[in-house]
Amino acid sequence: MSAIHILNKVLGPENTFTLKDRILNAALFSSIVVSLLALLADSFQGLGGKAYLYDSFMALTNGTIYYFGRQKSNTRRLVYLYLLVSLTPILFVWFYFGGLSGATLLFFIAIVVIAAIITKGLIRFAIITALIGIISLLFFIETNNPETVNYFADQSSLITDKFISAIYLAIMLSLLMLLIMHSYRKEQLKVESLNHTKDKFLSIIAHDLKSPLSALSQLGQVLAENHNKIPPAKRKKLIDSITKTSTNTYNLVENLLQWARSESGMLVIKPEKLDINDLIHFNLKILEDNIQNKSISIHSQIETNLYAWADYHMIHTVFRNLLSNAVKFTPEHGEITVQASKNAQNSKINISISDTGIGIAQENIAKLFDIDNDFTRKGTNDESGTGLGLKLCKEFISKNLGTICVESEVLKGSTFSVTLPAQS
Repeated sequence: MSAIHILNKVLGPENTFTLKDRILNAALFSSIVVSLLALLADSFQGLGGKAYLYDSFMALTNGTIYYFGRQKSNTRRLVYLYLLVSLTPILFVWFYFGGLSGATLLFFIAIVVIAAIITKGLIRFAIITALIGIISLLFFIETNNPETVNYFADQSSLITDKFISAIYLAIMLSLLMLLIMHSYRKEQLKVESLNHTKDKFLSIIAHDLKSPLSALSQLGQVLAENHNKIPPAKRKKLIDSITKTSTNTYNLVENLLQWARSESGMLVIKPEKLDINDLIHFNLKILEDNIQNKSISIHSQIETNLYAWADYHMIHTVFRNLLSNAVKFTPEHGEITVQASKNAQNSKINISISDTGIGIAQENIAKLFDIDNDFTRKGTNDESGTGLGLKLCKEFISKNLGTICVESEVLKGSTFSVTLPAQS
């Protein structure tokens, strides 16, 4: 079991609790552990009822706050309650256990560190100022009226008291350091991922987006300058090329924007009831011209009243890419079969899109969903692509608690299979 796994168990999962929540829980957990150790130490030393009462009070109070903290109750109130309770050991230990020569200063340092981390702004300044004021007042009282304080009768008790307090400080600071280091590593990985995404994004824009835009510009220029001189058949061919290039470019831009939003964390998943039949036929309608140009036969085998529970825009993007790829890599007079049904055993919707296209070599299948791999191919009518669409499909399907896989054989075709949660 790793240290991070233990931290998540003790302080709360990092995907649910903020760093501030986890720091508060670390301080509370440390206080509980040390209070229980102090009870054992008091029994060995034979200290009186005050020590037992104090240690029991601290264990119970911090345990209660810790419990509510782990339940994600009002964190701000818990912070103030913890700091208020933490004043008790400073005053109690100072008065009953050796004044400033005992463990008071160690408790003071621990509380100041926690206050500095989990509060902010003017509140942080006010709390730390108040703590410094309290410890200064205690110093003034002890210096001028030392009889106010109950000092330890022997050196052994003083050392034991300081030792337990040092354990508290060590546990708390160790947990804090682990939390902060882990948080820092996560931020580093996030920055590296964002930089990688940015580089990939710029690379696609520079290479894959520039070429079709340049082609559109040249085709438009040819039509503008020679419109009356171009024979109708050739003019029709040029217009078809413009239509095909603009459609491919639009799909690329749409994928780029969706991918950028997803990687930046701006894409919020909003699951809803999706009619699989409507969604697939809507996307087939969009591709109707391409399908007719290649004389491709479409076979639809979709159950009626088939509903998934997923984000509409994400799954729309998935089907648009999968069906577009099927059309792109299927030769003229080929076939595309779309099947969809519900698996009653696991409440999943199974969707498959099969084609009789050029297929994919086994060694290239793993590259399809790898964002670091630039594997891409031309379609049967020389249609271009970036390979970004399938990577986007995998990411969006995963975000919607589904799966995607592919089976393919060169020159025989491919089948992309998707599962999605069924609408309950």
